[in-house]
Amino acid sequence: MSQNIRRQIIELVLKAATLAESIGIENLVQPGLVKEIIIADILGHELISSKRDADAHAFGNPNEKYEYLCCKEGGSFQFDRMFKEPKEKREKGMTMNLILVRETLENIKTCPFTSFPRFLASFSRKREFVSSANTSQLP
Repeated sequence: MSQNIRRQIIELVLKAATLAESIGIENLVQPGLVKEIIIADILGHELISSKRDADAHAFGNPNEKYEYLCCKEGGSFQFDRMFKEPKEKREKGMTMNLILVRETLENIKTCPFTSFPRFLASFSRKREFVSSANTSQLP
């Protein structure tokens, strides 16, 4: 039974990869790409499928880029693209939304930060940050 299900999964992934290629996505199984496709769709962003760029950009504005960070509720994640210098890169890295995946990919909540550095500074350790996030207040 489970072997049959695995074969069905493989067939569906191959079909999805063919669809992805038809819109310019060359490697659907690139780590994190399916998650990025789902989140970009939910947030109304345009996916950037290149590994060497941000995850997405605003429709009609390729200069407004987004990087997605995700974890299951209670899990952990890693901040990337964070810079101390130059100032422009640091400010760019501090403008982000926190995406929390709760239970399933279909149930995604977002929490925008207007002052990410101030928010992050209020927690002394990443563990406190993750465990202290009050997701019940999210929109």
